[in-house]
Amino acid sequence: MSSIISSRSRRIERSEIFEMLARAQDYDDVINFGVGQPHFNTPEEITDYAFDQAKKGYTHYTVNAGDIKVRRAIAQKLQSENDIEADPVSEIIITVGAIEALFLALMVLVESGDEVLLQDPSWVNYEAQVKLMGADPVRVPVKEENNFALRAEDIERRISENSRVLMINSPNNPTGGAIEKSELLKIAELAHENDLMLLTDETYEKFCYDIEHFSPGSLRKYRDNIISIFSFSKVYAMTGWRVGFAAGPAEIIKEMIKVHDSVGLCTPSVSQAAAYKALQVDDEVVEEMASTYRKNRELLVEGINSIDGFSCIYPRGTFYAFVNVKDVSQNSLELARDMLDREQVVTVAGSSFGEAGEGFLRFSYANSRENIEEGLERIKNYSRNYLD
Repeated sequence: MSSIISSRSRRIERSEIFEMLARAQDYDDVINFGVGQPHFNTPEEITDYAFDQAKKGYTHYTVNAGDIKVRRAIAQKLQSENDIEADPVSEIIITVGAIEALFLALMVLVESGDEVLLQDPSWVNYEAQVKLMGADPVRVPVKEENNFALRAEDIERRISENSRVLMINSPNNPTGGAIEKSELLKIAELAHENDLMLLTDETYEKFCYDIEHFSPGSLRKYRDNIISIFSFSKVYAMTGWRVGFAAGPAEIIKEMIKVHDSVGLCTPSVSQAAAYKALQVDDEVVEEMASTYRKNRELLVEGINSIDGFSCIYPRGTFYAFVNVKDVSQNSLELARDMLDREQVVTVAGSSFGEAGEGFLRFSYANSRENIEEGLERIKNYSRNYLD
């Protein structure tokens, strides 16, 4: 039977994240630091609007690129919040989450044998998508002492004649790192000089702490080399609605729309309605979520740093903390499994995100304070009873 499976599919493996979540189903009373989504529900005004639109018949196909009304609202958001100029007619596509936007961009930009540069560690789907294209991922390690921020000089050392695309994610999943504006300027210039398309995944743009978010797509000089990708999933607690968007050069967006037509036709209309309303909600809605994550960050990091063998720098964005466990384990997956089996605490092995992630565990603090406090107590107990 395996002989009928394509070589493309065999190039990728199912993420260890799903193994941990499935393993957790065997236990009751689990504290879950593994889930990468907000613990908030979608704001009620968004769901109410979407349901109302559905009842009025907004349940049919839209054009492939997405409802022009929604694209115009996105263009206004990009201009006012990110200083990105994008024509809603020809330079924006609404997608099934940021993940599809990334997939479409890679599909139209790379050939088999091309190289795509990406951070190590990075979100698991990046490498998987690159491999599905027949291209080769080239990892650029980031370091804890640099706040897990990607550096232009490290990227430059890994550029070759086969390099076609550079993917960046700031703020970053899984590390919580964020890249300074000054470094992003260097990275954008480097991509331009080497004729690389720069894909910027800005999914966590509104969850920045101690640093301001900057969108490279605002740099007019380099706009022909940049595709800016965003998502409603994390910022508006809309993971299940599956809606995101990309903005970039008209020629590339046109090709992305063509592929989008072949694989999904259009983003569900009711999800587009929800996205439209999300762009109109009061800033306080998102700020309240960000404030909660900031407080949870303090609670988690302070708690982790009080446990023998565990340490953590303050993440500069997202709702993830990348916890250093090198003093107690050289195998983060085994440690994550053991903590689950002994204390029913779910984390994600850093090695799941790349070789540079070994020696770390990813914790999501998109959680209640009660769960975070209980989880920390269990980890303290684990450290006392099971670690040398």
